[in-house]
Amino acid sequence: MAKEVTITEKKAKASQEELHQKLQEKYMEYQMIEEHTKKMQEQLETFEKQVEDLENIKYALHCLKEIKQGTEIFVPISSGIFVKAEIKETKELLVNVGDNVVVEKDIEDALKLIIKQQEEVCSCREKVQSNAMILAEHGKKIDDDVLKLSQNVEQ
Repeated sequence: MAKEVTITEKKAKASQEELHQKLQEKYMEYQMIEEHTKKMQEQLETFEKQVEDLENIKYALHCLKEIKQGTEIFVPISSGIFVKAEIKETKELLVNVGDNVVVEKDIEDALKLIIKQQEEVCSCREKVQSNAMILAEHGKKIDDDVLKLSQNVEQ
């Protein structure tokens, strides 16, 4: 009879150790999900800033259509630093298209480029939002699993 109790005690102890191990694994997985969620939130904030910047560029291009030659404006040369300039030409713009390549574009073509960039950023933002929701659901499931496991450990 003593052997049976000892075997039962060993099984109970092993079972508790397994529960603790599973609990630790779930906790580590939950921490990883939290980390990924935080990074995704940072990406979403970056996307929001990019969309806002592109909206401001679109607005500036629309305003540029109305500016007459010879109009004096302030042009930013750095954050918070401006220089007075006179508008000589508004029909053609110099646009950096990447890899330090600059091409001439009219305002409408520049607007099309900005709209395309904005659509790409919004598409990426939607994908990240979707992935964040899936990750949040998975995190909720793990949270529920941890709760169940911790209740089993207490018993």
